[in-house]
Amino acid sequence: MKARYLFMFCLSATLVACDDGSDPADPGDGGVDAAPMTGFPLAGSWVDEFGTEHAITETSWVQTAGGMASTFELLDVDTEEGRIIAANDAANPFNPGLFSRFDYVDTGADLFYCQAAFDAATVEAAAAAAPSDTTDPATSGCGGMFPWTRLLPAN
Repeated sequence: MKARYLFMFCLSATLVACDDGSDPADPGDGGVDAAPMTGFPLAGSWVDEFGTEHAITETSWVQTAGGMASTFELLDVDTEEGRIIAANDAANPFNPGLFSRFDYVDTGADLFYCQAAFDAATVEAAAAAAPSDTTDPATSGCGGMFPWTRLLPAN
């Protein structure tokens, strides 16, 4: 299974890398069918209550605190479940080259995230991490004893 996933990941990465951008009907080339991911509330620039800056796109999440940046490549975004599986960049100061699972919830008043897994050895292990409790993200539910982290729009 691991070899099959790696092959498919490498194949898809190769196909994307070989795209010359010349086909306007190809969504990846910005043609008429191109559309940004819809319903993804995390896309944008944020700051959390601890002063960490978050720059989130459809393909990456960069967290910067104290002059150190951690980059996560978004591999799977499930907007219905509020779940992201990501690859930790090899240059990250913590858990480089491993995998993370981020859970997120929009309460209507606030947007929260919880890094449910941060050091998973495989994509499958990150995906299998227990989901965070969304009952009361302002006070608990992240890892069983911590509150979630609230994201505020960056100015």
